[in-house]
Amino acid sequence: SGFYFVSETDSLKDKPFVLSRDDLFALLESGDFTQTHGIIEFLSLQDLKGSIHFGGKYNKLENIKHTDWDLLIIDEAHEGIDTYKTDVAFDKIRRSATLHLSGTPFKALANDKFPQEAIFNWTYADEQQAKRDWNDPENENPYSTLPKLNLFTYKMSDIIRDEVSRGIKIDGETVDFAFDLNEFFSVNESGKFIHDEAVDKFLDALTTQKKFPFSTEELRLELRHTFWLLNRVDSVKALAKKLSNHKIFKNYKIVIAAGNEKAEEDVQRKKSFDQVRDAIDHNEKTITLSVGQLTTGVTIPEWTAVLMLSNIKSPALYMQAAFRAQNPFMFHYGSKCHRKENAYVFDFDPARTLTIFEQFANDLSTGTSGSKGDSETRKNNVRELLNFFPVIGEDEHGEMIELDAEQVLVIPRKIYSQEVVRRGFMCDFLFQNISNIFRAPQEIIDIIQSFTPMQEPKKSREPINTDNVNVDEKGNIQIDDEYVIGTAKELFGDKIFEKADETVQEIFEQPENTTPQQAADYLKQKLHEAAVAPMVEQIKKEIDSDMKKSEKKRLETDLQKQIDSKVDRTIGSFEIKQNEIEQERREALDNRFETGKTVQEIHKEFDEKQQQAQEELQEQLTATVTEFVKQAQEETVRTVEQKKEERKKESIEDKVRDHLRGFSRTIPSFLMAYGNDNTTLANFDKIIPAEVFLEVTGISIDEFLLMRDGADYKDDDGNIRHYQGNLFNSVVFDDSVREFMKKRKALA
Repeated sequence: SGFYFVSETDSLKDKPFVLSRDDLFALLESGDFTQTHGIIEFLSLQDLKGSIHFGGKYNKLENIKHTDWDLLIIDEAHEGIDTYKTDVAFDKIRRSATLHLSGTPFKALANDKFPQEAIFNWTYADEQQAKRDWNDPENENPYSTLPKLNLFTYKMSDIIRDEVSRGIKIDGETVDFAFDLNEFFSVNESGKFIHDEAVDKFLDALTTQKKFPFSTEELRLELRHTFWLLNRVDSVKALAKKLSNHKIFKNYKIVIAAGNEKAEEDVQRKKSFDQVRDAIDHNEKTITLSVGQLTTGVTIPEWTAVLMLSNIKSPALYMQAAFRAQNPFMFHYGSKCHRKENAYVFDFDPARTLTIFEQFANDLSTGTSGSKGDSETRKNNVRELLNFFPVIGEDEHGEMIELDAEQVLVIPRKIYSQEVVRRGFMCDFLFQNISNIFRAPQEIIDIIQSFTPMQEPKKSREPINTDNVNVDEKGNIQIDDEYVIGTAKELFGDKIFEKADETVQEIFEQPENTTPQQAADYLKQKLHEAAVAPMVEQIKKEIDSDMKKSEKKRLETDLQKQIDSKVDRTIGSFEIKQNEIEQERREALDNRFETGKTVQEIHKEFDEKQQQAQEELQEQLTATVTEFVKQAQEETVRTVEQKKEERKKESIEDKVRDHLRGFSRTIPSFLMAYGNDNTTLANFDKIIPAEVFLEVTGISIDEFLLMRDGADYKDDDGNIRHYQGNLFNSVVFDDSVREFMKKRKALA
């Protein structure tokens, strides 16, 4: 290839064109190295950050710092390689370009982080297609060891139907139980599951009902080592206890991979990884419970399945966890050697599962990411992925069937429609574009106001007043920049700047033996006292007296994280500089006989360098803190004003939904009297006599059409404007009508 591969790994030693770093230095000094050869060097992030030149303590990897690299390749780039130590380390690498590698770059693609010509896709479907279509008998198929992933999705509500029908109590009132995995596995203050009996039923169903994964010895044999993902550490601990006492799962070694929040992430991950490895090495069957650890950056080949028991909405996080089971694995059972041919994901929230599957099929393609592309193209992408990533779900009779592309797209809608019918059409799934109300003519507001509000009558009887909410043409909150800057100056003046500047000076008055990390911690604490806390307190006092305690704490935490990161990066760079100066001092002392310099001269030279580095640090910190305080003041004002406006906006939108439910509750009576299989939102106004519509709903059909279709109107200045309507989701409406008519026939 024309490249030398630089590695210290023993297994690669003496291989052609593989050099150790010492070999590389010798080659460079010999003059035999030519520009026709290139260098590829692989480093772990941990190894890089261990170097004195990149924030660590060891005198190594100097060549990395002093080389002008053509390309830095960052693996697992979606992980937000944004800890200050990583940022500082990467800042020290001189390179012409950076290549980000990620298996789940959903956010980057959706946000157009990279130009289209800078993106190359090689997805799971490409990999499996290459495995299937390999046609080179002389060479081994490099994809042959990669298992096929299979997704099984179940309706948990069927397991806990009693819980659903009984409802749950919130603040003393019984309300509909809308199934939610995080809620299902939530615990009380004593650490016991709130839905304790339902969790027992769930575990029993997993091990006894034939369609579930642990129901037979044969299935348990294939699923000897599995990974279960939950939402809370308390839930993990409660589930571990239940599993240990369960008649089937007590035979599994239960590993809790949920570490100490105060420990560094790398340390936590290694500890959990070691626990899992030890458990697998010494037990025939294991279950690993996690709230996020080990979902990325590690490989446990023995895992054959992932159970999704949390309400993950992010496709990136979901797929990162799902692919934990898709690693190649060869194992012996009895006298035979076996290869892991299949890996599994078991999910218990079909609407969420299939929505994420559709996003996975489309959002890794620049043509269809972020909801781009037409429906047929998106469906074809789903169809293509299903060839290599089959989805098995329940049909209407509870039987497990392999879903096609149409079913993957339709089933989430069907689940929504069933919920709408179950709630008598008084369901928010029916409504959309509620934020359009802020640019609606008064006539529309009056129509909506005329409906009897459902669910929250006390709150909703207040008038719907949209005048005092700052939104743009699309109904998004907008905060004026001049207002933010002016308010920040008026509120804070120069007082916080002065306190922050004094705080920076203080760290240079600390004892001489103070380490950079101690100085950083001291500065962060003092900046919290001098800048962050007073800033938030002043905001609460002067702008938002209704700010909740949790909101105040979150705002304070976010600001503190920002200044912590800035301080850490600045002092981290200084620490590297300081360590490099000391390393140069040691080398100068070792070489003083060759250079002829005295010990005193050397110390004087490097003491001056350290003093210069201190002065530069003081300048950088002062500039950093000053910039932060200015930005933080304005950002805090903007954030709080945004929250205030959002609360007002959400309150009004909730009132609108309450009133719209007052209209939608009439839909079942119309369907009973006039509906048929062809009834849709588009023809709903045509099947009902006008006088009946007016008598039942309190509005005319023309007024209904204004809500549905919109219309042109004159604003207060006499300008012609258009209100787009579309307050009802036609897809959910039509699906719900079909579901209702089907149920009506069944009851008849």
